[in-house]
Parts: sequence; structure tokens; C-alpha cells
Amino acid sequence: MNDFNDLQNRIKTSKHLDFGNILNDAIALFKKGWLQGFLMLLLQFVLILPLMLVVYIPMLFLGGLNFQVFDKEVASVLALIIFVLVSLFAILTISVVAFAIQAGFFRICRQLDRGENQGFDYLYFLKRKYLSKIATIMLIALGINIAAVLLCVLPVFYVAIPIAMIPVVFAFNTHLSASDIVKLSFDLGNKKWFLIFGLTLVSAFLSELVGVLMCGIGLFLTMSFIFVPKYFVYKETLGFDEDIVINEIGVTNM
Repeated sequence: MNDFNDLQNRIKTSKHLDFGNILNDAIALFKKGWLQGFLMLLLQFVLILPLMLVVYIPMLFLGGLNFQVFDKEVASVLALIIFVLVSLFAILTISVVAFAIQAGFFRICRQLDRGENQGFDYLYFLKRKYLSKIATIMLIALGINIAAVLLCVLPVFYVAIPIAMIPVVFAFNTHLSASDIVKLSFDLGNKKWFLIFGLTLVSAFLSELVGVLMCGIGLFLTMSFIFVPKYFVYKETLGFDEDIVINEIGVTNM
């Protein structure tokens, strides 16, 4: 396990990353893991759809109430409180589930990158020991987004990149606190902002183009490609302990 300061230092002293190499590596890995990416998106849909329906339950409930028997002012306040509370809970739950499954996909990317072809656990992070930390991360990210919105539109555009890196940082550093994971994500996002932004645009364009060429339905098979370059940005910037040890052994034997 790496401590927070060591990981921060890796980001600060990281080398320049080549856009083309990252994209080529991402394409090569996606060829191995497109099915896992599709299953990740399918799981998100299956698990999140029922939660989205929860948001509409209070609407139906409130629509069926006879507000004439209540004081109009009291009834409107009651309706607003119920709707806000249920909606906030549903939105937080949806965010936690989507985040956990996405982090699980990054873990699978690591397995595929190492040549492992079995033992994939898409729900690895949907466990009690991770859920509270993920929920805390989601609340921190929400606070950052709200602050960015209050400042102006441009900060929202800027913080979107570091926030997008949070799942991959979390996936390989679950031992860190929620605040440290967010800080590392912003350090990484700020350091490689233009690279990540460019990779996101290109990967989104390629996934959509290939999906359309596959008669539209292929979009469901290619959408997950947008996540893969982020894995390689993390790998080439912070690295993994086993890779670092192998490199050190190789240098020693030269």
C-alpha cells in the first residue's frame, strides 16, 4: 500500500505522457475487454433503473392525496419535504451504485492488462466496507460541483476532469480516506488535464463512430471505451507496485 504523500509525489514527478501511446494502449485493451465493458453498463442499467423509479413514487403518492382535507400551506410544505428527501436519497444511492460498478470496471481493466481472463467481479466495490466511503466521496464531489456552479459555468467545465478520475483513483487506493482520494484525483486531473480532456473527446468520438457503423446498437458495445484511457493515465502516472518492483529489478540486472 502506498501512503498519500508517496502518491502525491509520483504525480508531481510524473513524466510527460504521449497521447498516441495512451490511445493505442486503450484500444488494444478494449479489444480484450469490450464484453466486460458492455456487462458493466448493463449492470448499471439493471441496478439503477429501479432506483430511478423510486423518485417517481413520491410523485404518484402526492398526486393521489386529497389536499383539500389539509391546510394548503401545510400540504405544500409536506409535499415538498417528502419529495426532496426521497429524491436526495435516490440520487445518492444511484450515484453510489454507478460509482462502485465503474470502479469495479477499472479493477477488471487491471486484470485484463495483466493477462487475467477470469475471476471478474463487477460488484466488487458494492460491499458494506466500501459503500460509506463511496457515499462520502459522492457528497464531496457534489459539494465541489455546487461550489463550481455558484462561481460560474467555466469552473464546472474544469472540475469535470478531476472528478472523472475519482473512480479510478478509488479503485486502486481504497485504503485512503475519502478526502485523500478526492485530493489525489484533483492532483492527477490538474496535472494531466489537457491530456485527459483530449482523450475523453477522442474516445467518445471513436466509440460513437464505431457504434453508429455497427447499425446503432453497437453503441452499447462501445460506450465503455471512454473509461479505458483513464486507466492508462493512472497507470502511467501513479503506476502499480508490482510494475515498479519489476522495473527496479530490471534496472538492477542491467
